[in-house]
Amino acid sequence: MGVDVELNALEGKLLESYRRHFSEAPSWAYPVAPPIPFVGKDYPESGGGVLIYASAENLGYTWDDANPTRVGWGLHSSERVNKWPWLGNCWSQMLRGRIMLESVGGTSVHIGPINDGTQLKVARHIVQCLRPLSRFAEASARDFLEQIAVSNPGKYSIFSRTNRDYPKDLGKFKEMVSFILADLNVLRPEVLIIPGTIFSTLQRTTLKARLAEVPTIVLISQVQPRPIRVWRKPLAKKERWCVNTVPYRWDVPAHADQYVQWIEERRMTTKWGERIIRL
Repeated sequence: MGVDVELNALEGKLLESYRRHFSEAPSWAYPVAPPIPFVGKDYPESGGGVLIYASAENLGYTWDDANPTRVGWGLHSSERVNKWPWLGNCWSQMLRGRIMLESVGGTSVHIGPINDGTQLKVARHIVQCLRPLSRFAEASARDFLEQIAVSNPGKYSIFSRTNRDYPKDLGKFKEMVSFILADLNVLRPEVLIIPGTIFSTLQRTTLKARLAEVPTIVLISQVQPRPIRVWRKPLAKKERWCVNTVPYRWDVPAHADQYVQWIEERRMTTKWGERIIRL
């Protein structure tokens, strides 16, 4: 395989499934294999854990102005990707979350809002509200990451210099059904945290019945600066935000703290016992 990383049992099953379903990337995407989820070492092997979905891949940083076409952008030989160990060949591309973490450290798993800890902090507060007596880590974002699984539901990146997302593009998500289904079947999450717009799109695919089997689904905004600052405005002044008192005072960008405060202000009125919770 040419990849020197140690996978846990669940990652091994995911890799097997992804390899079985992958032949080539869609014509609209970077010609790079889809990455399996990163599964923390303490994620329950029998299923029943927390799966966090972000949005879609962004490979814009690999763009080459000298040759911005897909021609010659091969999976195995292109100098563009070989400079990054997590994109060196087809299999390292599928394992890029695990390889990037071992190469870069922290919580860097090739998913922007996981890399900088923002979505991890928001998710940690959500599970605190859902399961107040749970034993999820508080000391660090890395410790929490090792207890959960994280991935993008959008398995490919649009071939473009700029970051282009596609949360409402039903056609694109139909091309990724087999990989998302593998995530759900292998990990069997008890709690799925996913952007609401993407969930609505997935509901229009053949995944609808499988998603109906997930015990708890939490619909969130994408954890990015603009949507949080525009649509998740806390009532309290910043110096009175709950992040000054919660145990997980992880150093992450400010929009994550804003979202945590917004959730906390609605904690008593949110129906946490519902199967689908909208935040």
